[in-house]
Parts: sequence; C-alpha cells; structure tokens
Amino acid sequence: MKLWVLGSGSGGNAVIVESGDTRVVIDCGFGPRIIQRRMQSVGLDPASVDACVVTHEHSDHMRGAARAARKWHWPLLVTEGTYNNSRLAILGTPAATFRAGKTLEFPDILLETFRTPHDADEPIGVVLESRSTGARAAICTDVGHASRTVRKMVRDVDMLVIESNHDDVMLANGPYPPSVQRRIASSVGHLSNRDCAELVQDSVTPRL
Repeated sequence: MKLWVLGSGSGGNAVIVESGDTRVVIDCGFGPRIIQRRMQSVGLDPASVDACVVTHEHSDHMRGAARAARKWHWPLLVTEGTYNNSRLAILGTPAATFRAGKTLEFPDILLETFRTPHDADEPIGVVLESRSTGARAAICTDVGHASRTVRKMVRDVDMLVIESNHDDVMLANGPYPPSVQRRIASSVGHLSNRDCAELVQDSVTPRL
C-alpha cells in the first residue's frame, strides 16, 4: 500500500491511496488542474483513479470533486448527509451515497467509514485495508475531539494521516473573531496540536 498527501489545510485537502492496481482519492479540495499536476508529480495518472470518497461537505474537502469526477469519470461516494448538504445535490451531480459506518469495497481495497465529531452533516473518517497485503491506513481529519470512534480508527494501523490544527494559546490571541475561535476549539471543531499529539502517542504501536 502506498499513500500520498496531495494537500492539507484550509486551502484544500486530498489524499490518494494505492494498493495493487486500485487507487482511491480521499477528498478533492482542489480543482482538476491542481490535482492533475500534483498527481503527475508523483507519477500518477488521474484517469487511473477508481473512485473519490468525500469525507464531508466543507469546500476545502470537496471543492473540485464534481469537476474531477466529470473530467476523469471518477465515481463519487459520499454519505447521505454530505450529499444533501453540498453543492453536489444543488447541481444534481450523480454520486453513490451511503450511511456512515458502511464498509466500501474496491478491487484491492476495503474502506471502512467511521462517523467523526465535526460540525458537518454526517462527516466520516476512513480506514483503508489492502486485500492483498493486509496493510492498513487511517485518514482522520477535521475532528473536534478524540472520540471513542476516532480512537478505534487510529488503532492498529500501518499509516496514519491525522489533523493537527492549532495551538491553543495562539488561537486565543490570534486574529480570528471570538465566534470563529469558539468553533475551532469546540468538541466538533478541530484538534489542537496538544490533543493531536496525545492521540498519536496513545496510538503508537510497533506496526505504525
């Protein structure tokens, strides 16, 4: 199994995971031109992607998903909540929907989905397992706290992609208005650097 982070942050998020001949994109927060350039920089052809799974409807995670799906004929897979509360529904973009908790099957990847604590409608994190090797990768971004489900996700994996979002003191003394500070620091906002570090420390095994 191989994993590439094509981008992370408020400007856009995208991760691609490969096992055998199967390639799955997790989130597509960039337009097709950027996605194509970044995939080609690591020797990947966007047309070879089997599917794009979007974790939630915020624009930095799905801004380019519909356009990329049309350009390269990617199947889009999203939770029902994500679809109904995104531009996918507004634009009538076809997508396969599922409920958080469902396991999605691809030729050489099993993809488990988990409900995560974030201020979106039915957001998910994912654990991808290679059918051929048993290797496991967890991708868990935009979570407000390390819930029991999140802790289960990040346990016993070979690769972990997780968000470390902010320093508590810098957030409190930074330029954001109080309402934005409260949202970021809430239990359905984003993980602080400290909380992320504690979660990762608790998750470390010889396998990781």
